[in-house]
Amino acid sequence: MSLPFACLLFSVVLFWMPPGLGQAAQAPVAPNPLEVQRLTMDEAVRVAKRAVRGRVLAADRIESLGPLVYRIKVLLDTGRVRTVYVDGETGDIIDLD
Repeated sequence: MSLPFACLLFSVVLFWMPPGLGQAAQAPVAPNPLEVQRLTMDEAVRVAKRAVRGRVLAADRIESLGPLVYRIKVLLDTGRVRTVYVDGETGDIIDLD
């Protein structure tokens, strides 16, 4: 086999090789905790209003040592005040008082 033919054959093989073939598989990159999408106060209030119908009296952001939590106080039609705790990262309701 001549050298020019070997070079041509090698070029054809490289051209038709599927992308990524021969490369090591890369592990998925874990999300940076600083880049986690967080709910805004308005979004947390909407979550609480869907769970407990009434008028929102107050909304606080609780960010002590743990994850971000919103505390929303809602006045019900019955006159009772309920407190809804919303996870600031997932939008899940953590607790209802």
